[in-house]
Amino acid sequence: MKKFSLILAALLAASITFAGCAKDNANDKNTEFKPSLDTKASAEIEVATFFGNFEAFDQVINHFNDFYPNIKISYSTFSDTSSDNFLTDNPNIDIFMTSNDRGYNTDRCVNLTEEKIDVSAYQQVVIDGNKVDGELYSLPMGLKLTGLVVNKTLLEKEGLSVPQTWSEFTSVLQTLKNKGYTPIQGPQTFMNALVYDMNMCIVKTDASVLNAVKSGDAEGAAKLQTVYERLLYLSENEYFTEEVNATYPANNYNDSIMHFFEGDVPFWVCDTEKVSGMKKRESQSAAFAANSFEYKFMFSPIGDNGAYAYIEPWYGFAVNKDSKVSDYALEFMRFIAREDELNTLASIKGIPSAAENFSDSRYSDLGKSKIELSAIKTTSLPYYVENNMSIVSRELLGGTLQNASDALQAYLTKCAESAKQGQR
Repeated sequence: MKKFSLILAALLAASITFAGCAKDNANDKNTEFKPSLDTKASAEIEVATFFGNFEAFDQVINHFNDFYPNIKISYSTFSDTSSDNFLTDNPNIDIFMTSNDRGYNTDRCVNLTEEKIDVSAYQQVVIDGNKVDGELYSLPMGLKLTGLVVNKTLLEKEGLSVPQTWSEFTSVLQTLKNKGYTPIQGPQTFMNALVYDMNMCIVKTDASVLNAVKSGDAEGAAKLQTVYERLLYLSENEYFTEEVNATYPANNYNDSIMHFFEGDVPFWVCDTEKVSGMKKRESQSAAFAANSFEYKFMFSPIGDNGAYAYIEPWYGFAVNKDSKVSDYALEFMRFIAREDELNTLASIKGIPSAAENFSDSRYSDLGKSKIELSAIKTTSLPYYVENNMSIVSRELLGGTLQNASDALQAYLTKCAESAKQGQR
């Protein structure tokens, strides 16, 4: 199977297409783990996670215990670890999950760069995207991508191919609509995800556009009007409808997945966090069990020459600087950073791996994608750039804003105000 991550690495290095050949470096990145501490010692490591039933993490812990059988690692669930006083209020936490969107207090974290944690198994661009002021405080556990899950079997039954460009996409959507399908489905509040990558890639890769967004300069940010034009086009042509989308849960997870497995949804709008729950639910769907079909995750083909691909390092693990067992906590971090464990986390959780070498059938079609522009999400980009885009997209689809020009102006006004207030 083609190794998607190597192709992705080439893409993120600024290539506009998925290109490049796999390097034979798996052995270099996945050498046998050699414990550096006393393997007979006893200690307890407390971890704060965002997930309650964290099967992928359980498996990594089991692997670690093969080397350190007396190190007990347990975890508790927290909805947020970003507040400055989180570790003050929870001093027993040794390792905690981080989110770049929410931010976290790096002053309370061990500097992993200074600790010389070996991150060579990672895609380098992912590590670079996870740094704060050039220093690494958190190890990404995987990647988050935004786009569509396509029912490939349905398209083939209707004589259609998976679209790669905007013109192909709209042609396929129109054909599906003519055949009686609602081509694109998902919560109405999630429809901005169709053009999210386009907006973010343009802003991230063009400093002049980012400066224009921060200052509210409509002329300098004119490229972004296409984002709203395309979203409005899809809505006005009823390739998705508010009536159908109103039947989807706001969290776009369990019920949405089960609806997709009924087999009559061509394109489901989601991100890879939602895809992560699909495999285990296949057996729960009577419709899918009776008539299984092939489905794949894809970037939205919104660009004239291909998709826009915005890659987010998805959640991470950081070590509390005041941990009383920081030596073993850091040893666990070194263990996680290996290719085997990164791929264990990703494959069981169902997300794309942050490792340079990995294979996953759910994401194998990404290697065939035409890409117009790509970018890696970094902590340096203000969160309001994407948050305000989501707000304005909902206002446009809800009729509060009349056209794409009004939407762009509303977006710039919100971002300029956010920048003025010093928001992140």
